[in-house]
Amino acid sequence: MGIYPSTGQLLKNGLEMDTSSTAKVIANGIYFLSEDRRQSGLLLDHSIEDNIIFTAAQQKNKFLKSYLLRAINIVDKKQSLSFSKNCLITLDIRCRNVHQKVKHLSGGNQQKVCLARAIALEPEVLFISEPTRGVDIGAKEKILKTLLEININLGTTIILASSDLGDLKRICDRIVVLYEGKVWDILSPDCSDMRFAQAFSGEWSLENNQLSVNN
Repeated sequence: MGIYPSTGQLLKNGLEMDTSSTAKVIANGIYFLSEDRRQSGLLLDHSIEDNIIFTAAQQKNKFLKSYLLRAINIVDKKQSLSFSKNCLITLDIRCRNVHQKVKHLSGGNQQKVCLARAIALEPEVLFISEPTRGVDIGAKEKILKTLLEININLGTTIILASSDLGDLKRICDRIVVLYEGKVWDILSPDCSDMRFAQAFSGEWSLENNQLSVNN
C-alpha cells in the first residue's frame, strides 16, 4: 500500500504497480482498512461525514465542487451529506447524526464508518484486517453482511485477514493459511475444522499435500 518500503514486483491486471506511495496505490483502485481503526483508520475529532468522504475527496476528487477554472475545490455539502446519510441507513450506524464526532461512537459503529469510507472509494481491491475484532454480535453481523454486499454490488475483490475462522468460512471463497511466514495451505471454506487445525499447527504441508513429519 506504499505505507512501508517494499521490494519485489506487484502486478495488477498484468501491469506492474507503483507502490512508492499510498496515494498511487489508492489511485490504482486498491484500499486498505487497518484493524487499528482508532489510531490509523479514523479522524477521531472529526465528524462521521468528514470521515466517510475524506479519502475519496482527497484522492479521487469526489464530493467536490470546482471554481475558478478548477483552481479551487470545495466540498459539495449537498452531495456529501446525502451520501453520508445514506451510509447511516444502509450500514445501520448508530449515532445522533452525521455531524457527531466519531470518537464518541462505539467500536462497532466506528468500524462501520471505516467501511463507509471504503465504499465511497469504490475500490477494485479491498484489503481489510480483523474487521470484527472488538465489536458486539449485532455489529459483527452487519459488518460481514456489508462486506458481502461490497463484493457483489461493487464487484470489489476483498482480501480479509482474520483470526476468526468462523468469519473466514462464512464469507470467503478460499482461505490461505500462513505458517512461519509462508503460504502453508489454501483451503475451501467447506473443509472441516480438523483440516484447518492441521494447517494452523503446521502439520499439513501444501507443498507435498500430506501430513508433515516435522511435527
